[in-house]
Amino acid sequence: MAKPPPVPKINPEPVFLSVAEAARALHISERLVRRLVDKGMLPHTKLSTRVLIPSSHVHRLEEEALEGMPASAER
Repeated sequence: MAKPPPVPKINPEPVFLSVAEAARALHISERLVRRLVDKGMLPHTKLSTRVLIPSSHVHRLEEEALEGMPASAER
C-alpha cells in the first residue's frame, strides 16, 4: 500500500491578532490596546470593522519589556 502524501506544515502562529488576543498576550486591557492603536503607537490594519495587530509586533513588544526587567523578575 502506498504511503499517503505528507501533510503540509501549517504555521501555528497567526500573522495577525485581534484586539482581545493582543491584550491577552501583552497582559493589558483591550481598551489600552485600542488607545495605543488610536494614538498610532501600535501598528495595525483594519479589515472592515476589525482591528488586526501584527503578531510579530506584539512579540517584539514582549521582548522589549523583558529586556528592561531585572533578571530575577523574568519569566
